[in-house]
Amino acid sequence: MNGATREKSSNDEILFCSFSPRDYSIIYGGSDGVVNLSVILESKVLHKLSSSTHSGAVSCGEFSPDNSKAITSSHDTTVAMYSVHEDFKVLGSLKHHSYAISWCSFSPDGSMISASSWDNSASLSCSSTGKQLSSLKGHHKPLTASLFNTNGVLITSSWDKAIRVWDTQYGKSFPLTGHKDVVWSISCNPDNPNTIASVSRDKALSIWDIRMGGCIASVRDEYSHLVYVTFRGDNLYACGDGSTVIIKDVKNLLGSPYKSTSGHDGRVNQLALSHDRRYMVTAGSDGYLVVWDLVNDGNKTDMDVLVEGLGTL
Repeated sequence: MNGATREKSSNDEILFCSFSPRDYSIIYGGSDGVVNLSVILESKVLHKLSSSTHSGAVSCGEFSPDNSKAITSSHDTTVAMYSVHEDFKVLGSLKHHSYAISWCSFSPDGSMISASSWDNSASLSCSSTGKQLSSLKGHHKPLTASLFNTNGVLITSSWDKAIRVWDTQYGKSFPLTGHKDVVWSISCNPDNPNTIASVSRDKALSIWDIRMGGCIASVRDEYSHLVYVTFRGDNLYACGDGSTVIIKDVKNLLGSPYKSTSGHDGRVNQLALSHDRRYMVTAGSDGYLVVWDLVNDGNKTDMDVLVEGLGTL
C-alpha cells in the first residue's frame, strides 16, 4: 500500500461511496447505518462528520448535480435528504416503500429522486417536496438498482435477471434480457446515453444498447465475482469479491484489463471517481474506505499508486 496509513472506519462493512460532482467531498456508509462525510484536502483525508440518520444498513448515496443536496437510501425502507451547505442538515425522509431500498439517484436536472426497493418496485419523488410522483412496477423480484441516463431515462435492474428501460411519464417499460442470474449493478455511459453496462451473478460483464434493445458485447468467466460497474470515459471500472478493481476498454471488452489492483481484505462493494478523475475511492467489506490517486488523469499504468498520506479512513 506504499506506506499509506490504514485507519478503519466506524462501519462494520462499507456498502457505498460517492464523490461530490464539484469537489473532493465523499459520502459513504454501510452496515451500521451511519452516514459519513469526508473530504480530500491537500493530499490528506479529513473526516468531517457522521450522522446516524438511518436505523438500518445504508445501501447507497449520491450528491445532487448542483451539489446542494445529498441523498442516502437504507434497508430501513427510507431515503434521507440532506443540505450539503448546511453541514448535512437532514431535510426530510422519503417513505414510499415497504421493504429495504437498494439504490437511490438524482435525475440529471436534480428535480427527481429515484429509489429501487426489495418490494419489487421503483419510485420517483420530487427532490424539493419529497412528494411521490410515481410507483413503477414491472419487475417480479427485488430491485438492485435504479438510475438515470443523461437524457433522463430511468434504468432499473433486478433479481429477476432483467434490466428495464422506463417511460416514466406513462409508467411503461421494456426489458433487456440475456443475463441468467441476478443483475447486481448497472451503469449509464455519460458520453453515450444509449449505452449501459451491467454485471451479474451469472459471471457476465455486459454492454447494452437501449435504442436497439439488446446486448452488444459480453464477457464471462474471467471476472466471475464482480458486483459493481461504472463508466468513466472510454473505460469501465468494476469491482467485486476478488478484492480487486479492474479497468476495461469499452471498445475492447474481450481484451485483457488495463489494470487490476487490490487494496482490501475482502469484497470491494463499490467504487467512485472524482469529477476530474484524479481520485478513486473504494468501499470494502473489510470496513475500509481506500482512497487512490489516479496519476496523470487516471492513466492506466499508474492506477496502483496510492498517495502518501491518503489511504484509508
